[in-house]
Amino acid sequence: MAQIRRHTLSAGNDKGFTLVELIVTIAVLAIIAVVLAGILVTFMRIFLYLPREMKAKTIAHDISELSIEGEPNKPGMRYAASLTNATTTTITYISGYPTSADQVTMTFTYDTINDRVQRTVGASAAETIPYYDTPEISVACPSDVFFKYYDSSGNQIANPNTQALRNTIRRVEMTYTVMTGTGNFNSAQSSYITTSGVDIKQYV
Repeated sequence: MAQIRRHTLSAGNDKGFTLVELIVTIAVLAIIAVVLAGILVTFMRIFLYLPREMKAKTIAHDISELSIEGEPNKPGMRYAASLTNATTTTITYISGYPTSADQVTMTFTYDTINDRVQRTVGASAAETIPYYDTPEISVACPSDVFFKYYDSSGNQIANPNTQALRNTIRRVEMTYTVMTGTGNFNSAQSSYITTSGVDIKQYV
């Protein structure tokens, strides 16, 4: 009798999931899976995005630094003695004092076809700046207006197409966006916009 009673109690405790419990469990697991998937995707985007953001910021900074300050034997716009060409995509100037023997003609150009910034020293071939620029990088600017020019009163000179107008330029500003790939964060790409400027002291 004792054996039969133990068997009966054991059989009564052998209970499985009901249909409702099973549905609730599956629903909870599905919600957890969706949340974890979203977190994982976000972390993956950030993991891929951060190095590209750093690269975009570094290149944007170096474009400004090389254009404004320059480097040895390649003086930037800060050292312009006179401007000989000034458009929305190109600026050409002669650096150094008017009587100096080491004057250099410098040209910076925004290449609207390849979305690059190029520098030309004297009669040498144009070079992309910075030198470590990679194919995935592109430089964009609003309406292809890379350079803006201002006089001593802060008024913009929209089209300095004569030497007389170029002689009145006292400040140059650059606004551009450096992007990796499409620049879309959802694709783990970076887009960094920057504006920089420099006062020009011409000897005219």
